Amino acid sequence: MGIWDKLKSAKNYLTGGGVLMELFLPEVCYLRKPFFVKLYIEVENQDIDVDSIYIHILHEEKVSVPIKETKADGTKKSKRIRKSNILFEKKVLIEEDVVLEANEKYEFEIEIELPSGTYPSFIGKYSEINWGMRAVAVKSGANPKSDMMIFEPYYEIK
Repeated sequence: MGIWDKLKSAKNYLTGGGVLMELFLPEVCYLRKPFFVKLYIEVENQDIDVDSIYIHILHEEKVSVPIKETKADGTKKSKRIRKSNILFEKKVLIEEDVVLEANEKYEFEIEIELPSGTYPSFIGKYSEINWGMRAVAVKSGANPKSDMMIFEPYYEIK
């Protein structure tokens, strides 16, 4: 599976007031090497008072194991046992205590560096390991978020 076929972006309208957040990641990024992501914010027709804006980075493993049971009467039952574990989580602060003005556009370029020492506790047929990133704006009454963008950074071999 390749890293990205094209530049990825995630869009989501924030609840409570017409804000479009668009996050762009590079086509290629590496663990332990800084790279830049861009965040574009477009405000519609009302000011938005925001406590903070940040990038949420998450490295998570998920395991989903199918279980099939056959009862004494011959009936079959299927279910899945699901578990997840956060291997790495970080919030990169962009702005604090800011008013996003109506009908304005904002652009931020943020440097990110991912660690390389986050290892899964299980590797197997039913496991999945993902890196994810999303933009979050914290405001009173809600913490609106963009969609989580799943990406796969490269390991640099020296």
